[in-house]
Amino acid sequence: MKDKILKLGIYVFVSLVPFSSVFAQSHDQVESIINKAISQAGGGSTWHDNGALIVHEFQKRYEEGGVVVVDLTHTMNTDGSGYRIELSRQGRTLVYGWDGMDFWATVDGKPGDDDEVREARRVISDAYFRFSLPFVLESDLDGLEYSGTDSYYGKKTEVLKITYDQGPADRYFSGHADAHGDHSSGNDHNANSEHQAEGEHGGGHGHGGEEYFFHFAENGDLVKVYFSHHGDGTYETLLYKNIKKVGGINREHIRTLFRPDGNIHYESFFSKIEFSNSVDSRIYEKP
Repeated sequence: MKDKILKLGIYVFVSLVPFSSVFAQSHDQVESIINKAISQAGGGSTWHDNGALIVHEFQKRYEEGGVVVVDLTHTMNTDGSGYRIELSRQGRTLVYGWDGMDFWATVDGKPGDDDEVREARRVISDAYFRFSLPFVLESDLDGLEYSGTDSYYGKKTEVLKITYDQGPADRYFSGHADAHGDHSSGNDHNANSEHQAEGEHGGGHGHGGEEYFFHFAENGDLVKVYFSHHGDGTYETLLYKNIKKVGGINREHIRTLFRPDGNIHYESFFSKIEFSNSVDSRIYEKP
């Protein structure tokens, strides 16, 4: 009986060693990919030292009634302490803001209602997350896992996966002092084409279990994000193109979002991208 117990103990000990070793290798692999991506993008210190990012975005949205053109100007502090979007769509002018404590909105110069403030929260938090990639992933190293390789227009990509328990508004803007929420890792990766998406477009935003797959090219550029953030199991795809260096930081100049059915939701063309350390913080304040 003692021999059996001894053998069992040895078996358990031996079986645990490879598992911990594999886990350590996986974590090292994730860290290596993220470090390479951040370095390729210009470096975290350069990103933060640049202060504020200013982007003019021309967006073509493919909606049921036809193509809708939207003009947007984003001004955001790279540390998340302030964000302002000026948006023109179908004759309406909207301004969405985050002042470091609260979200706010105006419509044609008048204060927005609760729905419009909620829309400001959604739009700003998504935009901040997407513009801040890959730099924000450095704080997610423990939640990211290696998910194998895939391809982007025939070129190999390495894929990292994470499942967030909270949406970007809660991760980056709730209390601001505690910017990042909890997250947990998942397992399977199923993104075989440049714009694969399954099922129908889902409902509400900010549900739990937001699953993301980040695709990195061999040089470290983030070129594709395959994600589900509606909590309903449907996936959308962001493609990044025409990546150029601005202010020492690599920025995509074209971004395309595909719906879960594989059709284009919108195309964004960034005609002006610049960094500044002289943005007046008062532009983030609620009027």
